[in-house]
Amino acid sequence: MAKILVVDDEATITTHLEEKLQSLGYEVVGRASSGPEAVALARQYLPDLVLMDIVMSGEYDGIEAARIIQEELEIPTVFLTAYGDDQLIARAKTVQPLGYVLKPFQDMALKAAIDVALFNREIIRRIKESEEYWRLLAEKIEMAVIIADCNFIIFFWNRGAEHIFRYSASEAVGKPLFSLFSESSRPDIKQELDLALTTGRAPFGGKWKEAIGLRRDWSKFPTEIHLSPFRLQDKTMFILLARDISEKVKSEEILKATLQEKEHLLEEIKKQMKNNLQAIFSLIDLKLDLLREGQTLSMLRESRDRIQTISLMKEKLEKARSLRKIDFQSYINNLISRIMRIYDIDPEEIRVEVDMPDLLLDVKTATLCGLVISELVTNALKYAFPSGQGGTIRVEARRKSPDKLSLLIADNGIGLPEDIDLDSPKTLGLQIVRELVRQLQGTIRVKRKAGTRFYLSLKAA
Repeated sequence: MAKILVVDDEATITTHLEEKLQSLGYEVVGRASSGPEAVALARQYLPDLVLMDIVMSGEYDGIEAARIIQEELEIPTVFLTAYGDDQLIARAKTVQPLGYVLKPFQDMALKAAIDVALFNREIIRRIKESEEYWRLLAEKIEMAVIIADCNFIIFFWNRGAEHIFRYSASEAVGKPLFSLFSESSRPDIKQELDLALTTGRAPFGGKWKEAIGLRRDWSKFPTEIHLSPFRLQDKTMFILLARDISEKVKSEEILKATLQEKEHLLEEIKKQMKNNLQAIFSLIDLKLDLLREGQTLSMLRESRDRIQTISLMKEKLEKARSLRKIDFQSYINNLISRIMRIYDIDPEEIRVEVDMPDLLLDVKTATLCGLVISELVTNALKYAFPSGQGGTIRVEARRKSPDKLSLLIADNGIGLPEDIDLDSPKTLGLQIVRELVRQLQGTIRVKRKAGTRFYLSLKAA
């Protein structure tokens, strides 16, 4: 049931109106006889509608009372009047009433005026809720939402626009839309907006367009914009959506540089792999004439393992995020896991510990060090623990200085035989180790007490 406040300075009229309204199904929440009293009762009861006499004695009349109630409480008014002169009606229109009822009023005319007013009030409420919804939505959107009139002057500016262009709303409203863009971007934008005014078509074919934005401090930044025309009160307006794509552009530049870097480094690793393989094959050729039949199979197996070491580096490169540096511990863990699978080693019997935290090495150093570790760990797995003996192999790496690396490959097995000389080794594996250490401009020494411990000091980038 709609609640109505009745206002008239004649008591007989307010009494009659109350009876009529109640008979028509409305609730009368109060009766007032002056403008100030009407305002007070409206504040107290918050009616849905005010039936207000225009001409009343007192501090102010019905028109002023209606203005106060509308501005303060947003409660609409239907005016009651016995006067129909143009001047009075023109003044009454300034408070935007929802209707007029001329005295003496008829029941049906009164009901029609009230029902139409209540209907319009509901429509206005829904429109305002919708406007508030879209305003709040525009405020919460991270991208800039800017509305400009047909003269390209800004009259709406959301928080996203404040964040991107660094102007406050009070600074931006009233500025030309083109002032948000660099001199190089303005001609295209102006041409598209002018065409939209004459043809009605969406600028840039309704697609996003890259441009150079201009912030409050005159700094330039890459942006993507989308412009859409719309009609408001028979005039063309424009909604501009804009987003800062600085990070996107930076990512694309990094990606481009990374791809170029990858192509370059893949060429380098191909050369490095070719050189390493050639060195291994040359050493194999030197020994082939001296091998007996039983040794040939073992030699081929070891050669295969060495090639797999290099193959693993290739796989690591293809998956690496940064191609200049390799996560060395991850690489060595994968490498040792493969070696143990090849030789069918039970990790419960022979445990391999790898300790080289946060160590990043360049491709060349990682490849050569991986070959050294592969040779020495393979030797330990094959010879340090005979007859099913269990034990532990430990691999450590530390960067001692920006260009110095120390390696430790140790086991607690039976120990390296005394007749093996690292300066003039007779086994192919140790010959390869010595050659790799030379390439790394390093040194190697061994301790044979309580197992075997190889200490290497190498140059590393």
